[in-house]
Amino acid sequence: MTDQSYHTRLAEFKGLVKGILADGILVVPEVKMLRHWIKNHPDLQQQSPFSHIHHLSLDIQSELDAGPIEKLKGSLLELLGEAQAQTEKRLEKYGILLDQPNEKIETDARICFCGKSKKHTDNELKEFFRLNHLELETTVKLNTQFIVLAELDQDWRNTIWATPIEQAISYREMGTGLLIIDENEFWKLAP
Repeated sequence: MTDQSYHTRLAEFKGLVKGILADGILVVPEVKMLRHWIKNHPDLQQQSPFSHIHHLSLDIQSELDAGPIEKLKGSLLELLGEAQAQTEKRLEKYGILLDQPNEKIETDARICFCGKSKKHTDNELKEFFRLNHLELETTVKLNTQFIVLAELDQDWRNTIWATPIEQAISYREMGTGLLIIDENEFWKLAP
């Protein structure tokens, strides 16, 4: 096989992987699709990265194989050059891409807190915001800087938090600078 043929097939495989990971979730039928693609290209089966990915895929037989699924997903993201562990992560439970900012939250930051805090009561949370000069918002606006996802139901789309979360995702995609973080990240960055 020529280098050009290898690179063409690698690009094709990456396109397949990108499509599979577009929703951020890897399921067994998609793993089988990857296995099938590699099986149909026997000249690639012993070459990197195909042999590694095929080997990892063999450990996955059901949706209950969460560890092997995550390991394969990590390798696929690495293949795409999108190993996003340093800049962003996906909260699988909610299916929302989360940001991981490196800087502390500044005074006067506008923050929408969605869900019940795991660490504080509503009154304690309000007091924390007041004492640290943070703006606690109940809706997401263009100038909102953070939306914090606390303890939400897995099916958050059918809760009162659906509108602000969807608005935050939309604003982030518009490039407003709004960051979506989980509660643990919030407490690490809080002043």
